[in-house]
Amino acid sequence: MNIVYLTVGLIAIYLYVSFASLLWEGIDRKLVARMQRRIGPPILQPFYDFLKLVSKESIIPRDANKLFEIAPVLALASSIALLAYTPLGFEPLLATKGDVIVFIYLLALIAFVRVMGAVSSGSPYAQIGAQREIIMLASREVPMMLGLFAILWRLSKLGVEKPFSLGTFYQYNIWEIGTPLTVFGTFVLFIVFLLWLASEIEVGYFNIPEAETEVAEGP
Repeated sequence: MNIVYLTVGLIAIYLYVSFASLLWEGIDRKLVARMQRRIGPPILQPFYDFLKLVSKESIIPRDANKLFEIAPVLALASSIALLAYTPLGFEPLLATKGDVIVFIYLLALIAFVRVMGAVSSGSPYAQIGAQREIIMLASREVPMMLGLFAILWRLSKLGVEKPFSLGTFYQYNIWEIGTPLTVFGTFVLFIVFLLWLASEIEVGYFNIPEAETEVAEGP
């Protein structure tokens, strides 16, 4: 693959995903505020927060080591690489056989780098959050892998080309080529995916590492 095409594609996808994520967060916060009979922040508030965040100076704890500074860079690089294997309505840039293994590896790597960054900060509070993140990582990745591999294994039995590739979900309509058992398994995988997604972005009951509710409650 042309390196220029890959680089431009990754930059375009990253900008698209970043814009969509910030916009959706603004819409989500606005809807939550309306349901609570509040005006809420403007929809573009996440964009303002992002610009304010990048304009701040970096503060490094006294007891932190070099990994504390490297961890965010590694997490960002892993996230960008992850987008190259993710079907976003079109065929992934790096779609190939077995890329689902790389996809799961990059997901776990992002969480692992976050844990290492927290441990390297030298803060006991960050280490507590890191321990909770490890527990969440172990509890969410295994069910997701089992469900995903079960569906892909079933597709391989149906003669699908490159079954263990995320591009398969873009190229084929599972509702047409699959048996009723495959359709049922896909539905179960969808439920697992929703729970995994809530755990991955740490919202609601899955916001255990940061524990914002504990901070708000006080001692």
